[in-house]
Amino acid sequence: MLAASNADLPSEIAAGKFRQDLYFRLARFVAELPSLRDRREDIPILAEHFLDSFSREMSLARPSLSSAALSLLEGYDYPATSAN
Repeated sequence: MLAASNADLPSEIAAGKFRQDLYFRLARFVAELPSLRDRREDIPILAEHFLDSFSREMSLARPSLSSAALSLLEGYDYPATSAN
């Protein structure tokens, strides 16, 4: 099982909005993943992976990624999102 949240779960537990027992089951193994804006070298690899995956899933010919499209992906800001 994989779970992700950008909520402050300890605060949610204190407010009675999240179950403490579930939190401790989920928090048993934590994997920290840096933001995509901090690992831009992964963008071409990820883009190719998702093009392969989605084209296979939809039984379509795999589209190519133009250099202009890749430049847009690499130049995007990937802003942080707030928990609220």
